[in-house]
Amino acid sequence: MVSAIVQGGVIGRLVKLLGEPRLIFISLLIYAVSLVALPFATTMPALLVVLALLAIGSGLNRPPVFGMISLKSPVDEQGANLGVAQSSGSLARILGPIFAGTLFFVDFKLPYLICGGIALLTGLFAWKYLCDKTEKASAAPAA
Repeated sequence: MVSAIVQGGVIGRLVKLLGEPRLIFISLLIYAVSLVALPFATTMPALLVVLALLAIGSGLNRPPVFGMISLKSPVDEQGANLGVAQSSGSLARILGPIFAGTLFFVDFKLPYLICGGIALLTGLFAWKYLCDKTEKASAAPAA
């Protein structure tokens, strides 16, 4: 429900305000923090807050990622690139639970901590390769 509200009502304004690169970074940061916090949420109110943050991070991520793929792809390759992105997401939804389930049997906190770390690293890559370049390009003097 939270994710649907974010995607349906807020995402357009946030993309206009922040741009896709920054929104991708922020969404991954929110997602990482909420994943790491999830195994430590021991009360119902804490769990609901963490799950709401997880839904917000997830809801903020998909539209700008697919928007950037569309914007950065040549017109004749947009469909193929979006298809590869969708297929990668499907593969992750198959392999992710297997990976996390295996870790869960070692220690129930591990899948959340490792996946939160992966989301954080992905966010840092997004900052370095998307946000940083965008800011440098906009700060460059016009020739």
